[in-house]
Amino acid sequence: MARDYAEMEAKWQKAWTDAKLNESERKDGKPKFMIIFAYPGITGYLHVGHLRGYTYADALGRYKRTTGYNVLFPVGTHGTGNGCISLANKIKKHDEKTVDYLVRNGCDPALVDKLTEPMDVVNFFNGVYQNDYWKRFGFLADWRRFTCTLYPDYGKFIEWQFTKLKEKGLLI
Repeated sequence: MARDYAEMEAKWQKAWTDAKLNESERKDGKPKFMIIFAYPGITGYLHVGHLRGYTYADALGRYKRTTGYNVLFPVGTHGTGNGCISLANKIKKHDEKTVDYLVRNGCDPALVDKLTEPMDVVNFFNGVYQNDYWKRFGFLADWRRFTCTLYPDYGKFIEWQFTKLKEKGLLI
């Protein structure tokens, strides 16, 4: 009997989304646990090594959920730096290798010419990473809390993190 794995994947991802298994809300009396992975830089498509690393965070978050913790698992991307600027410039110059790389990995050829500004590259890959990779892979991250190092909320998030670490005596 043939199995439709894409259908099975979609079924279970919908069930997880409908059950809001990935969403974290304040719950009195429940211990809190936050996990995060290093945000990938926006330099192009991710590879299996990236997903392998992210899987550790997801697995630990799942384990903590099953042991009664209220798990906060936000994800994001690192949009600052030369990676996205360089990629946008190569696209702007119609660099054949870069354009071929994008198209071979699923970018609509009609969209390539619209990725000539760094923020356009960031927005495009944010969608690819979140929707085509992390959600399809089944990560139970809190998607409402997706961020990018270029977004205004990110600075506040980092402030909060450092304040918490300092309060716990974990910073020197």
